[in-house]
Amino acid sequence: LMKYGRETDMSIGQARKENRRRLFGAYQLQHFPAGSKVANASSIGGKVDGVEPYREQFGQRILVRCDSLKFRLQAPIEGATATANGGQTAANGDSEPALCQLEPYLTSVALYDAKANRKLTESFYFDLNKEHVRDMLTASCDSAKPQCTSPKPTTKAHGQQNGNGTLARHGKTRCDGAELCPELSREWLAKARNAIFSVTTPHSDIFVVVKIDKILQGAINPAAEPYLKATKDVKILTKLQKTVRQYAAKCGHYRMPFAWAARPLFRLYSHDLDTSFDFPAIYRQEGARLKDEELLKLLAEYRKPDKFSKLTVLPGSLKIYIEALNELPPNCLTTTLAPLKPFPSPPTAPGPTLEMSEFLSSSEQHLHPYATFVHHMYVY
Repeated sequence: LMKYGRETDMSIGQARKENRRRLFGAYQLQHFPAGSKVANASSIGGKVDGVEPYREQFGQRILVRCDSLKFRLQAPIEGATATANGGQTAANGDSEPALCQLEPYLTSVALYDAKANRKLTESFYFDLNKEHVRDMLTASCDSAKPQCTSPKPTTKAHGQQNGNGTLARHGKTRCDGAELCPELSREWLAKARNAIFSVTTPHSDIFVVVKIDKILQGAINPAAEPYLKATKDVKILTKLQKTVRQYAAKCGHYRMPFAWAARPLFRLYSHDLDTSFDFPAIYRQEGARLKDEELLKLLAEYRKPDKFSKLTVLPGSLKIYIEALNELPPNCLTTTLAPLKPFPSPPTAPGPTLEMSEFLSSSEQHLHPYATFVHHMYVY
């Protein structure tokens, strides 16, 4: 106690300087072959100019553009009027039925590695809801303040960055209720539908997995039953719509798993990027298979038709466009919501493109120095 009682901030700071090594003063030699003139000159105290810091390492970079999600079950839009034959017309007098999605869906996409039996990247949350059903989420979020759509609610970014992770300008920014800068509002950030994923080791057992949640409405099977029948009766659809709005008003800030879809990211033998945009099926989420471990078991048997034939398919379609990334798109943000060059100001895109982090592998072959500081906690 006497020892710690004599400590001061100055003595603690002085103790920290003892036996320290200048790491970034020594790593310059790694850029030159051993025995070269530059390395020899540096070793005897010579100065070497133009040495770059470590760059952020990426694998194969992939641009994912989330386009549409549509189930066969469609409900009438409010403001539509019923016709004499039991159909309905829009309020503007059109003869075609004015139908749209029944309720809001909370969608996310991530990459899974079935061979390594692990989740490969963080989840990207995107919003494909129409305006009239998005209001259900807005009302519930205003009362309970949950995070309904991407991006992350309480991350901080420091300045604009280049594509290699080096800072371009400094300035503290926030995303929790305040704006990143005058041009980057929270509403604009929530419109993100494009994401950049990185895959260090491409192979045919990496899958694109889309998870679909919705507002809590009890057990999964009864909540999915109307989607299996996909009725077109206006009275039944209107009743379902009222029921959904009641759930949204009472417990709209609670979520439940609803459905999922998956397909391989790379082709089987060539390991080339599979750029097809349609998913083969949308499966109902099984209550006994909510964990990622159960999902990875299914993905490991993806190419065995007898396994997937036992799953319940929800009639609908999901379109996500996938392409190799050749250059950064405009209005791109890192996983910490820091702008990447080039970043037009004000933004020119309807929504940002977000970089998604690839989780670290346990293999020593893929280790590399950290180039950026990321302070995230992922809860899945």
